[in-house]
Amino acid sequence: MDWLAASVTNDTLSIWDDGAEPARHIPLQGADAHDVIRAQMERHGLTRAVLAGPESPHKAIPCAPVTPSQALGVIHIPILTQTAPAAELPARQTATVAGVLQAHPKFDGVICLTGPETYWVHVSAAEVISVAASSADRLFRALYPHRLPTTDAAFNDALSAAQSRPERMLLTTSTQDPNRFMGSLIGAELTATRAWWLGQQVLALGPTAHLRAHALTAQATMVTTGADEPALLAGLRMAAGL
Repeated sequence: MDWLAASVTNDTLSIWDDGAEPARHIPLQGADAHDVIRAQMERHGLTRAVLAGPESPHKAIPCAPVTPSQALGVIHIPILTQTAPAAELPARQTATVAGVLQAHPKFDGVICLTGPETYWVHVSAAEVISVAASSADRLFRALYPHRLPTTDAAFNDALSAAQSRPERMLLTTSTQDPNRFMGSLIGAELTATRAWWLGQQVLALGPTAHLRAHALTAQATMVTTGADEPALLAGLRMAAGL
């Protein structure tokens, strides 16, 4: 083992030895991720690690997401910041975008990174140009923590209604239908992010990428879906100069 790749999600530090599967997961329980990864480096006699964590330095958009480095110690993936409209792209998502660009250096379009917060990242000429964020999935989980939404008729009806009249979206919370609620949330999200995806090719990654793909396909938008972790690991390896 020569180096460690690491990322923080929900107060858990995930570590990939040499940037490869499987991951080890360490609950932080309030500890600083930098300190924990340094302890892991000392334990294994290593001099290099790459960390995508919440205490990363900030970098202004537009910019290349990651700059490869052969430096010793802990290399921090940056948090990308945007002033208008105000938004941040967390370090984990920054690394994921870098991984996509490592595999597809000429990609020009939008990368949609789904999760508790979903990020719409406009990429051109190997740089992040702009970012929009949505909490649709977090809102859904708050009301339906044990349900997985599907694209049934209720979802489709609510999706269409929310795109035509997004101001009525919150009225669907009284229906007790999780698919209808998620359709409303994504419909409102697509309306708010229209400036990002309209006329663009979209790559949707992560746990609810299929829902965005379904909604965007109905808008005649070209969408490709995939898993986000391979891109994350590719971005962490890129940051390590590998």
